[in-house]
Amino acid sequence: MKKGGFDRIAPYYDDLSRLVFGGLLQKAQRVYLPEVPCNAKVLIIGGGTGWLLKDLVTLNSGCEITYLEASKRMIDLSQRRLDAVENRRVSFVLDKDLQNIEPQNFEVVICHFFLDLYQGDELLQVVSQLKERLLPGGQFLFCDFQKTGKWQHQFLEKIMYWCFRLVCGIRSRMLVDYNQCLLESGLTLKRETTFYQGMITSKVYTN
Repeated sequence: MKKGGFDRIAPYYDDLSRLVFGGLLQKAQRVYLPEVPCNAKVLIIGGGTGWLLKDLVTLNSGCEITYLEASKRMIDLSQRRLDAVENRRVSFVLDKDLQNIEPQNFEVVICHFFLDLYQGDELLQVVSQLKERLLPGGQFLFCDFQKTGKWQHQFLEKIMYWCFRLVCGIRSRMLVDYNQCLLESGLTLKRETTFYQGMITSKVYTN
């Protein structure tokens, strides 16, 4: 990823997503948020501008959150969304990987629109690291794009990856079967909801 990465588009990220998908990306990420247990320890990885974080601390008054994000500007935007009391419930970690996050320490891991940055062996490694952070019986909340075979979705996929490679320096060039990768890691799929004619999927897995 380029130096700066998602810092370049942080102030415009949410507006761009709404321009293309309306409110569906936000709806897809919210759909299973009420299932986070009260007082759970939660890891949010690649949380973006923090609107989901604000939703979670408002909905769940007891959860304790670690917020891992590689973009300093994204973290700044996230912190501004919260008041002083809410900010004390969140540990913000500026990092691009999970090496400094304790394994088997979270009842819930939230991973939305993050795995699409990786492919091949790197993807397998990231999925393995995410699973290792979950306690036995923990929930893995996942939301991302998936292939549908529809030409309009294939065209949109190419445009999105071209833009993110150009602006943010990501190396990935296409969507892969994240569900298969998560299942092979040992997670179990419990629930799924799709949006945008199937291109956006929101899922709950258990460890």
